[in-house]
Amino acid sequence: MTNPVATKPISDTWARWNERSKLQNAARWLDWRITKKFARLSGRKIKRSVPMFWGERITIVYPEYVSGFLGKYGYFERDLTAAVVDLVEPGDTFYDVGAHFGFYSVLAADLVGSSGAVHSFEPTPQTYEVLSENADRRENIQSHNLAVFDEPKSIQFWEQSVRDSSLNFVVGDDQCIDRDKMHDGRMIEVQAVRLDDFAKTHGTPDVIKLDVEGVESFVLRGMNGILERSRPVVMMEVGDNITEKTGNVCSRENVDYLLERGYVAWTYGGKEPQQHIPQETYHAGNLVFVHELSQRQPGSLNCSSRAAA
Repeated sequence: MTNPVATKPISDTWARWNERSKLQNAARWLDWRITKKFARLSGRKIKRSVPMFWGERITIVYPEYVSGFLGKYGYFERDLTAAVVDLVEPGDTFYDVGAHFGFYSVLAADLVGSSGAVHSFEPTPQTYEVLSENADRRENIQSHNLAVFDEPKSIQFWEQSVRDSSLNFVVGDDQCIDRDKMHDGRMIEVQAVRLDDFAKTHGTPDVIKLDVEGVESFVLRGMNGILERSRPVVMMEVGDNITEKTGNVCSRENVDYLLERGYVAWTYGGKEPQQHIPQETYHAGNLVFVHELSQRQPGSLNCSSRAAA
């Protein structure tokens, strides 16, 4: 069960974050604006250590998009942040699949506490370098320079410049990259792991955050044993614009895959989580899947996501 002493400070801070006056936010907004602009004009990447909404600091890199949001607001993706704060409990094992620079990993690490564990997966070298810098400061985070797929093998990855590092993606065997339409980048080979295999030696996850730029279907197939045996909470990115770019299945197929296995879909974004009605097409966003037999349910902390940008 949730330990209110461990989780209440973060949930309270999250609920109050947008109630801060503009004057209180002025210093971080000014730093964000000046540093981001200088990075763009100079063509140089600039590392910054910035505080998040609950006080922890993480390293970000300007002018990268996610970093800009973290620098300005102290969080990223209001709906997913609210879900993590609401549903991750002390002692949990949290898998951050597609961790990027590690915002959700660091947040989860503070929520699970010393009795829990966070495993962060990030396959591309430049992004992993920043992730490991953030993870190495926390004893309960292990970072893994690995992709996650439906079988353990080497796969091709398109690694973009630091500015677009949150959009790196798997390249299918029959997929051609139009380099003229892409920003600076390179094709690399990365090693992939299957979560069913990984869990045997690193602990079964209680919560999985899944953001893998269109190959969610492969990751889901590779964790079918976990879904059947352990029924973890699954927080998954959706968006047909992403799957079209990568040539993979539409988001509705991934949604149905989990619903058919006894999961219920939820959305965060208002004052309370709402049960989700499946759609034929999806714009970019996140859905939270909680098994119908799970003891933890959305809204257990009455966790409002009022921290709007």
